[in-house]
Amino acid sequence: MAVTNLNSSVRVTHVGTATAIIELDNLIILTDPYFSPEGTEWIGKSGAKLVNSYQPPLGLEDLPPIDLILLSHEDHKDNLDDLGRQLLNGRHVFTTTDGARNLAPRKAVRGMKPWETVSLQIGGGPRYEITATPCQHLPGGECLGFIVSAEHFGTSNGKPNAVYFSGDTVYIDELAKIKDRFHVSVALFSLGKAMVPKPGGGMLQITMDSKQAVQLMRDIEPDIVIPLHFEGWSLFKEGKSEIEEVVKEEGVEDKFKFLAPGVNTKILLSSQMASPLFSPRSTLDGQGRSSGADEDSRDAEYRVSIEEFSTPSTGWQLDDFVLDPGYVASREELRWLMLNTAQTAPPSPVHGDSFISGLDTHSGEDRSSAQHTTSHLLSQGRRIEYLKNYISQVAPWLDMFDSSRAFGMQVPLLAQTSPALLCAILAISARQKERKDASDGKSTPQKSFDSLELYQEAIRLLTPLLQAHDQAVIPICVILCCLEMMSASARDWRRHLEGCAALFDAFEVHGFCGGLLQAVFWCHARMDLCGALISDGTQSTMIPPIAWLPPGTDESNVRQTFKNIQSPDMHANYAVYLCAKACELVSDRTHHDELGAPNGCTAEVFTSRWTRLWDDLQAWIDDRPNELVPLQIIESKPFPQILYLHWAAISSNQLYHTACILMLGSMPRRHSHVPGLTGSSIWHAKRICGISLTNPHQGCLNNAIQPLWLAGRLLSHESEHTILVDLIRDIESTTGWGTCWRIPDLGAAWGYSVRKSSRSKNVPLGQRQNTQTG
Repeated sequence: MAVTNLNSSVRVTHVGTATAIIELDNLIILTDPYFSPEGTEWIGKSGAKLVNSYQPPLGLEDLPPIDLILLSHEDHKDNLDDLGRQLLNGRHVFTTTDGARNLAPRKAVRGMKPWETVSLQIGGGPRYEITATPCQHLPGGECLGFIVSAEHFGTSNGKPNAVYFSGDTVYIDELAKIKDRFHVSVALFSLGKAMVPKPGGGMLQITMDSKQAVQLMRDIEPDIVIPLHFEGWSLFKEGKSEIEEVVKEEGVEDKFKFLAPGVNTKILLSSQMASPLFSPRSTLDGQGRSSGADEDSRDAEYRVSIEEFSTPSTGWQLDDFVLDPGYVASREELRWLMLNTAQTAPPSPVHGDSFISGLDTHSGEDRSSAQHTTSHLLSQGRRIEYLKNYISQVAPWLDMFDSSRAFGMQVPLLAQTSPALLCAILAISARQKERKDASDGKSTPQKSFDSLELYQEAIRLLTPLLQAHDQAVIPICVILCCLEMMSASARDWRRHLEGCAALFDAFEVHGFCGGLLQAVFWCHARMDLCGALISDGTQSTMIPPIAWLPPGTDESNVRQTFKNIQSPDMHANYAVYLCAKACELVSDRTHHDELGAPNGCTAEVFTSRWTRLWDDLQAWIDDRPNELVPLQIIESKPFPQILYLHWAAISSNQLYHTACILMLGSMPRRHSHVPGLTGSSIWHAKRICGISLTNPHQGCLNNAIQPLWLAGRLLSHESEHTILVDLIRDIESTTGWGTCWRIPDLGAAWGYSVRKSSRSKNVPLGQRQNTQTG
């Protein structure tokens, strides 16, 4: 059997028919989009009536941001319906040459011929190769399959790793050529044995049946086959049960993996799974080692596993703002502008006070002109209302680790002469107020938003500054990024972060550059860390932690680098850095063990890194300045009461406990245990919960949600669950940040469905728990 070394994360969601969402790292592909509801009728070219007999589990509103669409053919409604056509506008689409002509004048639609290859790079991401493959479908019509490959996928047996989507086709000998050029790691086959009447009588088969699928599988030798296109239509003569019966008879049932409809499923392809779950034939020798090969061997036999993605997309409810087509278009425009600016900007770092003066004078406009910019959008009273809300409600969480209050003091002053910055802070304030009012039941569902108009105006004003590579754009872009993430689907966080991350890299901004940009960087870093925590061990931060430091910093001197600043704020930032390092370590080990990534994170290296990072975490506790030490601790039940005086102390101590939970959950085998309370994940979990319950500082609540989720998974008593669920609901109603999507995830971890809260809404946030001392 072939050995695969696919250096990429692969997730697939089968929506129905031939519609699937394929996620390759950060690239999101949609195949043959069909979303019409059950009972929809179509009249085929032959005059026959087609009726859809299944309900797609996902609608357009449930989709992640789609980067490109692989369209096997555009002239059959079960491969492209009217709803699916809406998704073609403004997106990269690869299809047949006839299809491209029929879909004109869409400029991003590319017609291809069999075996033609097109190179594609989206934003600042990696370059992908799209290769068209031949199909035999209906006579006289064009149809294509597609192969997606990339240099960073790596190779297997000297051939580039790839993902193959067959398109609608019967088996043809020519497809065997795929094996000559590619190692197919994941193949998606359109099956169903679709039959249509011939013009002269009789029936014609136009998609593969099970035996043909097995033959193609043997020809191209993919690591895994995911069946599509076998349910919901009367012309399909083979369903799931028939396919399963045939592949079992052929002895290849381990190769064919059916996916639960609508479930985002992780496809694990690895030549070296660490867990015995993935190596059922391994045995242990007398010394407790695998008799097959050691854990770092590259010659172990390839295994396949699939894992349902239980967080966080399935429980996320998007509001009308996020679904607004105008917002979606503006968001993608801003992302493209940021990535393009980063790619073309010359390195010319301007940091500290000189940057602030540049922001203050770059446009040469006075205060009245900046305010006049919003006069057609807001009344004076409305503008003051949003500015007050920004200062009192929004700026505190932007300034969480910044005693100088860059966002609360400097930014509003600079905004008086910067129209784009003024629109940005008004937009984020309006968005926070809209969400908070909706959560409190103070408003009815909206179809128009002040925040959307202000957001779009900010982008309009920002565009020439981005095109001119003006570094004054950085604070504006980060504020708009925060606005987007306030109600964005958690699975899309990295997509929202990457534009700002690219700007930081292009303009050489880091966590020690000084002035306003330093504060802006750490605000982004905290969101970046949240994104890494959301990934649950599969990804590190968008910006590698080493890039948070001054250029040339040796990792052995990091502790001293932070200590030299002699500031409670910077020690709090050090906690962010250490937690990011924990995410990086867990992610590296996951990719090494489960995906076979050649990142050097062997057992020996992992143990060394783990030990060093654990020591750094405990040193962080010992080195805390007085401002970050608890003012008082009461060991109450079920959670301790831990009161802090400094707002940076609240989140930084939570992040310390979060990092410890991550580390203890991935402890190397040679570490049998860590002595004392610090070696107890439950102890850290209860500390995280107790800190939020005791310190209801609004500026620290939104950053607590991911630590609370990690902690909550470890809690076993229903009374603890109730307190935590009420706390999470309160965070959303208090801050406007979407947090309640984590409640179903916790319910899944606890093994039951969480009921609606029964507590009184009049209980203050800081008095949620039972304060009986233990």
